[in-house]
Amino acid sequence: MKIAMVMKNDLPLAERALRSVKYLAEELRKLGHEVWMFEPEEETSMEETFERTKFDLIHVHHPFLLGSAAAVSRRYDIPLVFTCYAGCEEYIRQLSVSKGRVGHQWLEKCIRRAGVHWLVGYLRRWTKECDLIIVPYGELQRYMTERGLTEPEKL
Repeated sequence: MKIAMVMKNDLPLAERALRSVKYLAEELRKLGHEVWMFEPEEETSMEETFERTKFDLIHVHHPFLLGSAAAVSRRYDIPLVFTCYAGCEEYIRQLSVSKGRVGHQWLEKCIRRAGVHWLVGYLRRWTKECDLIIVPYGELQRYMTERGLTEPEKL
């Protein structure tokens, strides 16, 4: 199989998730698969590569890349897999408005709350485009189904 892995290096728990993606790619290569790794900065070369190469699978490792990956998946009729490493709150928690300044905590809290609400809606939309969703632990699987982020049969 020719597998396109689309990722960012600023995931929550980035070091562990990045190590996991690299280990997965290494193991898939040992099994004889071709694995191509793409990051958003390489979007132009990624599009050119998709035009030249017939991939069998797109595997996305960051929620903010789902929309563009889903578009490519539809355009080239390639199955789409998403690995979700954390709940929406973890992704939004990385926002920092106050940077330690007193009096801005309420603004940061509002932005985080709105961000979680937005990300839940975003994921509900784009996980419908996925053929399979991988979660690394059971609690996250419950989180995804309880929040309506995906159907249990896709997990």
